[in-house]
Amino acid sequence: MRVAALVDDSGLAALLAVAGVSAAGISDRLMTNWRFTSEPESVQGRNLLEEHLIGGDYPAHELVIIRSDSLTVDDPAFQERVMQVTGALADSTPSLPQ
Repeated sequence: MRVAALVDDSGLAALLAVAGVSAAGISDRLMTNWRFTSEPESVQGRNLLEEHLIGGDYPAHELVIIRSDSLTVDDPAFQERVMQVTGALADSTPSLPQ
């Protein structure tokens, strides 16, 4: 059943007017600008990237993320792998500082 069939022309105009007024005030209640109230790891990571890689003397144009399902950053095996990858990248890119 259509709404127009339920009300006459004046009722439809009043319904549209009420809907328009309601819609006009809804933008104040919707959040379009938000931010975290805490600092989750993703925000911490973004801050570190901006502080150390994106700005500075040698801004990064590409990022390499090395992760492990079983090792942590404190494990010697993980640190060794990071050094291997870093060395290989530095060797293949002459413009990188050693």
